[in-house]
Amino acid sequence: MAGYNTIRGLRVKYLSADPAGAENGQVWYNSTTGKLRVDGIGIIAAWASGPAINTGRRGFNQSGVGTATAGLILGGSTDTTTVNKTEEYDGSSWTETGAYPAPVQNTQAAGIQTAAYAFGGYGPAISAAGNTYNGSTWTSGTALPAATWLGVGGGTAPTAIIAGGSTGGSPEPSINTTLEYSTGSWTAGGTLGTARRYLGGFGTQTSMAVYGGLSAGPAPASTKYSLTEEYNGSSWVAGGAFSDTVWLAGSPASTGSSAGMAINGRVGPAVAATTAVYDGTSWAADVSTATARDEMGCIGTSTTAIRAGGNPGTGVVTTTEEYSAAYLQTESITTS
Repeated sequence: MAGYNTIRGLRVKYLSADPAGAENGQVWYNSTTGKLRVDGIGIIAAWASGPAINTGRRGFNQSGVGTATAGLILGGSTDTTTVNKTEEYDGSSWTETGAYPAPVQNTQAAGIQTAAYAFGGYGPAISAAGNTYNGSTWTSGTALPAATWLGVGGGTAPTAIIAGGSTGGSPEPSINTTLEYSTGSWTAGGTLGTARRYLGGFGTQTSMAVYGGLSAGPAPASTKYSLTEEYNGSSWVAGGAFSDTVWLAGSPASTGSSAGMAINGRVGPAVAATTAVYDGTSWAADVSTATARDEMGCIGTSTTAIRAGGNPGTGVVTTTEEYSAAYLQTESITTS
């Protein structure tokens, strides 16, 4: 059998510690641990069961903020009741904290666990209310210029952004407006190329992406979209199209539109278990969740995310799943 130096043209290095910046496929012997090591072993993306939330609900797919170890979800509907519950996640369990000022679902949220914003929503009517969270309690903040729900929120304190959604009515309209929040006031931003509600999205006030959604009209009969748009802080431009029409999907927070994720939702007419990741140019299918859902809460990023609760098509659930993206790592080699 050919030796490593024949295959690679190199001898196996004899080192006292793993080298920094090893190349994929590089092999060495660690004399301290007494192990033969190799860099660039691929770990595939995966979803795993996580701890249950305290209250099963749906209608909060744009109402999660923060990371997979310091996140927050708020509001939603148990199918019979709109709730004002807030739950925080610390990486191992969910804890109920300060109640939202009013029961609300489909609100638009932004920020982090200790500095969150929530605007608009429905309960029992479409609201323009704005509220801020300090890590334990909600207080009244600057209201939206008009009552809005079913849009996408993004950003981190002291700025935020809301795109799309609906101002309510019959038949339900979809809007193409963008609102930017800073230092306690709202200003108009660039106009979306396509008006839509029930859309997904992620990012910040200066780097955001939105995707999917529905046109105006009754939800089952509305036009369903696959298109993506990206925002640079002043205007929207076309991004890579989603692989199918999608609405009511969840997206964890992101540092910008260059890295985002779409989780489940309704792909075409049916509730889906699919997930996809966005690299700032195009979408790519990723590993599916164990069960299909829509309207669930999402926290984290496109590399470490959690989806919580939601509607599998038969009512609300409390179960969660945790996502870890594919990556490369160094492993020891067993030779016998």
